[in-house]
This record gives sequence, structure tokens and C-alpha cells, in this order.
Amino acid sequence: QQALAQTKKRADNTDTSPGDRTGENNSENFATYKNSAFGIIIQYPFKWEKMEEDEDQDSSERQVVKFIPPMKDHFAKYPSFIISLHNMHHNNIKDFFRLFDKPTSDSISLHGFVLSRLTTLSTKLSDFKFIKPESHEIALAGNSLAQKIVYTYREGQEDATMGKAMEVLMIKDDRAYIISYHANTSNYLHYLPTVQKMIDSFKLTK
Repeated sequence: QQALAQTKKRADNTDTSPGDRTGENNSENFATYKNSAFGIIIQYPFKWEKMEEDEDQDSSERQVVKFIPPMKDHFAKYPSFIISLHNMHHNNIKDFFRLFDKPTSDSISLHGFVLSRLTTLSTKLSDFKFIKPESHEIALAGNSLAQKIVYTYREGQEDATMGKAMEVLMIKDDRAYIISYHANTSNYLHYLPTVQKMIDSFKLTK
């Protein structure tokens, strides 16, 4: 807990509004997380812990914010909900398609990013298994086109547990956003309704 607390940071351009709460099943209140630097707004359970990474991360992909639920067993792996940002720069898939005399679209860019992401996951994660029936295109708030991918993988080496993850990928201009939810296969479904509500509330302001 002490290590987790040390990673927490409240940036000046980030606003959390405890007063803006909505009930879920009359048992859980939601707060609003706003990050003006990246134009992100999302609802998250008020009791969940929020951790923001340092702004000076030097990487093409950076974690913007991470949410974890309260856990009674502190030795158990925390389920996590993470929003990450991937800068496309000049490697934007649209630039490659401009080499051909065919029109391009955001959906082509998104499909290219999804294929790249799946390739990365399959090479980095042990026992990676893509769950196609649970993976499909979705529309986020504001009719933003996104792709949901669901997969399982093995964590650690000896006596490793199986993890399950859901990622929502979307592209706007030269930025790609990754919304990811990770949990053990044993508690994945327990948090899924809350996670789905968080995803449904995700908005981009710029």
C-alpha cells in the first residue's frame, strides 16, 4: 500500500469531482475524473483508488491513470482499470495508406492499430489466447468508433495464475487510446458490470 501511495499524483490539470456521483444498483457511487491535458473524462467508483503517473514519462505509450478497487485481501492481485495513451507520430497507419490511390478512414487506422496491438500482446504475454466471440467493434460516448478485444494470459513463472483482460482501443487524430481492464479469471466477471459502466462513460473533449 505504501508503494502504491507513492505513485499517486494529482496533476494541476486533473480534476476529480466527488460531488458528481451516480448510483449503480443503489450500492456504489461514481465520481468524475477529468484530465484536461489529454482531454479525458470518465466516471469511476468513488471508493476505487486513483493513481496518476508522472507527466515526464518518455515513451511512445504512457499510462495516464489507473484505478483499482478496494480489496480485503491485500496479498491478492489487484484488478486494475487503466487508461493509456499511444502517440502515433509519423507511424500513423493512415500515412501508409496514403501511398495508394484509395480513400482512407478512421476505421482503417483503427484496424491497423488493433492488429499491431494483438501482435504485441501475443509476443509479450505467456499463453496468450484471443477470445474472438467477446471481441467486436463498439461505439463509445459521442459515437466514437472503438474496438474491444478480450484475451487470457498466464502471469508469472511458477504457479502462475491465469489472467483475463479486456481492452478498448480507439484513435483520434495522431493519438491512440487504450482502455484496459485486467483481473484474475476468478474475479473478472465480478467487476465487469462496473468496468462496463466506466467504459460507457469515457469521453474525449479534444
